[in-house]
Amino acid sequence: CLILSLILIVSGASINGSNNEDNEQQSEGTTVESTAVEEEKKQEKESTNEFTYEKMTVKYLRHEISENAAGDDVLIIYYEFTNNSKDNAAFDYSFSDKCFQNGVELEESIFHANDETKNSDKEIQPGTTLEVASAFMLGDSMYTVTLEIEPWVSFTDKKLMTLDLELE
Repeated sequence: CLILSLILIVSGASINGSNNEDNEQQSEGTTVESTAVEEEKKQEKESTNEFTYEKMTVKYLRHEISENAAGDDVLIIYYEFTNNSKDNAAFDYSFSDKCFQNGVELEESIFHANDETKNSDKEIQPGTTLEVASAFMLGDSMYTVTLEIEPWVSFTDKKLMTLDLELE
């Protein structure tokens, strides 16, 4: 009985020891996984001014306040649009960009403000990059503007980019 008890105690200790090692390995694995997830989220936050969707890449470049051809004050937002899909594509027919000020959508300018605003509906071939721009009508206020970009045609409300733009 004494020998059997010793065998059970020793085997129980070795089983617990290996369980502790397994738990430590699982804990380490979880820590590594959570660190990887945190790093991925950090990279997403750092690169929120660029996204790729269906092999087309849009990168926010800058914004400025200017006048359109009718003399109205407009906010112009510049993008770098790259088409890596297999077909020709145009920024305006691939993505929908909207601006909001104080929670209210800004109206798009129907008049062009410069050559880049004319580029946004031009088709580009695969492998081509073009600077494009969108112009939005501004009122009297110089409050922060929230930019949102989503797919032009989509069955979800997926936001591909959301940026807060400070007006000067």
